[in-house]
Amino acid sequence: MTSYPSTNVPTFTFHNYKVYVNTACIKSLPDFDYVQIMVNPSEQKLTLHPCSEYEKNALRWCSATVKRSPRRIACRIFFAKVMALMNWNPGSRYKLFGNLIRSNKDAIFTFDLTIPEVCENPDNPDNRSIQAAASNGYTIFCLQTEPKNEIKEV
Repeated sequence: MTSYPSTNVPTFTFHNYKVYVNTACIKSLPDFDYVQIMVNPSEQKLTLHPCSEYEKNALRWCSATVKRSPRRIACRIFFAKVMALMNWNPGSRYKLFGNLIRSNKDAIFTFDLTIPEVCENPDNPDNRSIQAAASNGYTIFCLQTEPKNEIKEV
């Protein structure tokens, strides 16, 4: 596991059925309060596209105050779909390190889903997880509790 100084490097984190970025992302794009989160499943990349609040699937990624700070975005279904795509444990925290790519007036953040920094089960002692399945355009998810391994004396 490689560790980077996340104060200056853009990060995107999955934790506790929420997603969020760090301050470096917010400061890199001071003119945008909304982003679109997109995942390319075949390349296993996640991108953040800055956008206006009126665009489809726009999410406020920072606070609406003078001192902009990252917002934690609750998104159980999106979280579950990424956990299933990457075969990750929903009880763990996954931090992705990314890059800001600029081209003319456009800018996007890219994050590689294949190389996360993982913190195993930081606050999930019950080993609860969300299971997701897609069928006929619907996403079905349920909370599943895995039994704890008990050691029996013989």
